[in-house]
Amino acid sequence: MFVIVTNRHLAIHSGPLLQTAGRVTIKHWLAGGVFDLDEGIGLLPEFLRRWAPPTEELLHRFKLCIEWKQMISIRATDPWPNVTVSWRHQGVRIDEVLEPTRDRFAEAQEGVLGLLDYAEAHRPRVNIDRGWARYPDVPLEDATWPSDTSAESKTAYRTSSRSHVVALREPGGVADALRVWWGVCDEWNGTVREAVVTREQDLIVRLKNGYARVPLSALRARTSTTRSDVYTFGRRTRIVFPRRTECAVCDHMATLVDDAL
Repeated sequence: MFVIVTNRHLAIHSGPLLQTAGRVTIKHWLAGGVFDLDEGIGLLPEFLRRWAPPTEELLHRFKLCIEWKQMISIRATDPWPNVTVSWRHQGVRIDEVLEPTRDRFAEAQEGVLGLLDYAEAHRPRVNIDRGWARYPDVPLEDATWPSDTSAESKTAYRTSSRSHVVALREPGGVADALRVWWGVCDEWNGTVREAVVTREQDLIVRLKNGYARVPLSALRARTSTTRSDVYTFGRRTRIVFPRRTECAVCDHMATLVDDAL
């Protein structure tokens, strides 16, 4: 994410920028950065120190170019690493959500964090909501499947004092399997084939690439569509549960989210 800050303007672009203004290429400004070009310093250590002052033409090639006096708020909004910028133009409020492409997520996060820090320090009239930036990263960890979810114990796990399982989601049908197969699966994302909640308050899930765990203490948000429920843990870990009429694991987590509100 490219972000340029001047005394008058905030200019942001969430995708690649290849345009040029005279001899100055926008790529001379490092992706993922916030620059205060009036003071001539980068706000993060990895920023370029040498630059040519931006022209009005250059700034207006960005997706957004807003005067600070028009700005209402800057919010780090889910899903990570999106940012929502709100401003007023001719008496009308405008909200713009910037959604970086997946291959630029890490750069976008640095840009958003730098922008939030700058605005909090230098633009007191702008409302700032750090959103996902308030939370630490909680990546998915490798896990083993609890032994007391075998076929003979499934009917007794709720009543047995020795069971480690509080709630169980069994494998779904072909539609669920296809969604798991085609879904994104890495240390931050996964679509669930089956899942359990343990008495230690861990969520253990079976994903496309194996079993993973995440502590329920890191659960902070739930979003729902007609096809799925998405649970967010920490800053950016998102676990997708294909929608079912009944799911004890989803019911358990929904209660935790509702209690936290």
